Amino acid sequence: MSLRVSCARRVQLIEAEVFGEELAETITGDFMTATDLNHALGKLYTALAQNRISSRNANALARIGRTMLSTIPGIKTEFKIELLFRPVERDAEGHQASF
Repeated sequence: MSLRVSCARRVQLIEAEVFGEELAETITGDFMTATDLNHALGKLYTALAQNRISSRNANALARIGRTMLSTIPGIKTEFKIELLFRPVERDAEGHQASF
């Protein structure tokens, strides 16, 4: 019986690790832009809505996110951040062209 509990606990730990990695993914790979933090907080919102994370943990992560957001002006003075976006290509009828 303890072997089953041990295996089940291992599965929970692996799932928690994978879930943590999902939440920590950002668009640029770092937490250096408001867009990165917004993306991460959006995933946090979804996780809370799906009951994949406790409201206590979500609150703690949201507070950390708010603190990180307040440091972005300082980050911008330390690093040159340049994001490049391509305009969406449209066909003659105005629909987004597929690639």
